[in-house]
Amino acid sequence: MLTPVTEKVALELLKGEVPLAWSAIWEGPSNPNSWLRLVTKKAFQLRSWSQRVNQKQPLNLSDLFHPETFLNALRQKSARL
Repeated sequence: MLTPVTEKVALELLKGEVPLAWSAIWEGPSNPNSWLRLVTKKAFQLRSWSQRVNQKQPLNLSDLFHPETFLNALRQKSARL
């Protein structure tokens, strides 16, 4: 359900503004539209990973937000095994 706070954030984003509620922690561009497009694109790409894994197709690490973090996690896990 859409709350007044969520609606305010959405309206600010639609105007191409960083929501005031985000300003203290926002590290992205001053216009969040390009960031929102990237987040949407990556969310769809990651959603398709399960299909690719089931079909034994290769995965593209650039689909991740931070591929280096993923690789470090794998390296740490394999070191513990």
